[in-house]
Amino acid sequence: MRSHFHDTRLTIQAFLFASLLIFGHILATSSAPLESVRPLSEINFLSLIWLAFTVIELADMGSSTLAPCRHALDQEDGQKTAIEGEAPQGCGPKSVLFLCRTEIELALGLVFTVAWGACWREAFLVLSNHTPGLSGKMAIMLSMSYFSILAGLLALSAQAFGSIMLHLGRNGLQALREGDVLGAKTGQWAVEGGIRLEDEEANGVAG
Repeated sequence: MRSHFHDTRLTIQAFLFASLLIFGHILATSSAPLESVRPLSEINFLSLIWLAFTVIELADMGSSTLAPCRHALDQEDGQKTAIEGEAPQGCGPKSVLFLCRTEIELALGLVFTVAWGACWREAFLVLSNHTPGLSGKMAIMLSMSYFSILAGLLALSAQAFGSIMLHLGRNGLQALREGDVLGAKTGQWAVEGGIRLEDEEANGVAG
């Protein structure tokens, strides 16, 4: 059973990235007072940097785990062979986790959510100074960019928290001690859970 955790998370991150770019354009062309634009510009820039480096770290981890594993057992003749592909645990070099660690990604997501929520007055002032001369549909679309940012940040946190709760519900609190959640890559528990389920199904068919 394949997990769609990372596919869904990348989709949310792409949506959030697009919303940040749209809001950045609004800030660059707004006639609002500088004291309202400055904090939003800082938060927008830091949010973009956070997302960009998180995705870069994910890409680096994906490339570093593609290595030959010499402990795979050939199903036909029972001989150990080197199989190219995604290496299971213990095969291939390990990447250093930082931004993609579960606790760090959740903490930064909550920090940015609170920061964006605290600047709602400045955001509405910027939007009110930008949208009067635009057509109705364009004004609505640009006005929704701020809410899209909040929705994207909340969706990232809710997805991770919800998946963790499901994982703990299935495996108990010992999953925290096994390193599947804290100190591991965000979503690793979902991938490993899918692998275990596939192994159980394969053993059931073979039996």
